[in-house]
Amino acid sequence: MRRLLTTSLQAIALAGLLMGLAGCASTSDPGLLPPAAHHITELAINENPAALVLIIKASPVPAYTATRQTAPAGVLIAFADCDLQIAPKTYRPPDNAIINWIEVREIVAGTTTTAQLFITLKADRPYNLAQDPDGIRVIFSKAPAVSRTTKPAVPSTTNTAPATSPPKTSAPVRPAAAPVTLTWDPVPDTTAYRVYWSDSPGVVPHSAKKLTVTTNRVEISGLLPGKTYYFVVTSVRGSQESKASAELSFTVGQ
Repeated sequence: MRRLLTTSLQAIALAGLLMGLAGCASTSDPGLLPPAAHHITELAINENPAALVLIIKASPVPAYTATRQTAPAGVLIAFADCDLQIAPKTYRPPDNAIINWIEVREIVAGTTTTAQLFITLKADRPYNLAQDPDGIRVIFSKAPAVSRTTKPAVPSTTNTAPATSPPKTSAPVRPAAAPVTLTWDPVPDTTAYRVYWSDSPGVVPHSAKKLTVTTNRVEISGLLPGKTYYFVVTSVRGSQESKASAELSFTVGQ
């Protein structure tokens, strides 16, 4: 495992991108704010023949959202009610074929502190997120980069019983522009939820965009005003995933 202890880079246009995604949030003197409930304590890289894994150590593990970005290609991860116990700067990991750099920031809105990591990639690539007692692992497969002009292959299906009943979703908050907040009824004994969405009806998990969260609320950025989106939610317990909830649709800004 290699810790990311390299020198910082100039934060070019990426800083503006992160601030734009945060809405009206702004940085502030942390000494004037109430302490956050969660803390990011370390970043590390673990590489093997099949994947490169970014380990985000946190105490305790915070709720988070992850959103795929396209310009530049990457993943934006936001940790709610969480501050940094590492330097907020740009980290460049050891030489690898997947990650360019990682921009680490604290965003303050009112009395709430949100930690953000923007992971820029050398090429669009599939990834998964996994949670363990020490933090979050972002796993980048070393399979060939995803082509934006091809559809992902349909995964094989197995006859496994659903973990729980599907969550019951409620109508999303509809601001004039993105981000959009979606909530649903909590499901007992659930370890995580998966939110799938698309701009076409009939959302199918294997071909839709996906976020994995640990609370019954998610804020999704990057949606276009005036465009209609469709959402379903599943609950996860261990290795089992429930059937999808009823599909919700809405038009951003209406």
